[in-house]
Amino acid sequence: MPENVDLAHEQAHLDRAYAALARMRERTERAVGIAVADAKAGEMDAYQTEAHLRRRLRELEIDVPGLAFGRIDPDDLPAEVGGHRIGRRHVEAADGDTLVVDWRAPAATSFYRATPADPQGLRLRRRFATTGARIDALFDEDFDDPDSIDAAHGGVPDPLLAELERARTGEMRDIVATIAAEQDVVIRAPIERCLVVQGGPGTGKTAVGLHRAAYLLYEHRQRLTEEGVLVVGPNPTFLRYISQVLPSLGEGSVRQATLAGLVGASSAGPVDEPDRAALLGDGRLAAAAAVALAASIRPPDGALAFTTSWGAVTVAAEDVAAAQAE
Repeated sequence: MPENVDLAHEQAHLDRAYAALARMRERTERAVGIAVADAKAGEMDAYQTEAHLRRRLRELEIDVPGLAFGRIDPDDLPAEVGGHRIGRRHVEAADGDTLVVDWRAPAATSFYRATPADPQGLRLRRRFATTGARIDALFDEDFDDPDSIDAAHGGVPDPLLAELERARTGEMRDIVATIAAEQDVVIRAPIERCLVVQGGPGTGKTAVGLHRAAYLLYEHRQRLTEEGVLVVGPNPTFLRYISQVLPSLGEGSVRQATLAGLVGASSAGPVDEPDRAALLGDGRLAAAAAVALAASIRPPDGALAFTTSWGAVTVAAEDVAAAQAE
């Protein structure tokens, strides 16, 4: 198809994806309303359900520039199917048809790692240059005919040039549309591995680290939702600079802090005399303090009553005494 026909076809698909994303958000908003009503009625699981749905709402933010930024056509996919669009969010139609594949999904790996020497099973990779929800241009790489790949810019994809030429805003932008193969390997490394990313200034270390956090949250959602993810920066200015990267990728629950903010500030006080300092560091003092503390705890005279969000709870005095004895 001529490029203008291709562009119109891709724009129509992107418009459909934005509309589907809005419907997904509307369904989630209705589900939040039901969960809130259930919580008020005292249903114990409703609070957890509501928290999950509110996180889901943040992921379904509809004001997403460049919702899809590319497409891949695997060799084994019929040409008339139209390939898989790769983007910032998973988006599906009402009938369950996937309109956009989340960039973190295994199916999207080849978008970042395919090369003419190793096409990763792709027939075509297409990149979109976008402004907001509008596709401005397409850049195709035909792996069945590597010589046809546009080399007008020395092999650098047009979307990457467009990103390099984009006006700066004072905040770091995500690089999800232009992740290089070497960066993708680091981003998708197993969670069990402790990674240290090294490089000179401006080589993308921070961006890769943030995108790895987004990937791990996608791949290990339940575990990391329970354990939490912390981004530590050198100062508040740096944290403000990177603050919008993870939210732009649908991850708004990650905590960011400076090292000073984690440990708190303290002032130097008087220094103990050597003998006193030695006593305070003696293990025997800790044992004596534990005995004194245990002796000061007395079981209650009667049952203890508590009021919780799920109703009244009463603990018998003998149960408290048994717990203390343990």
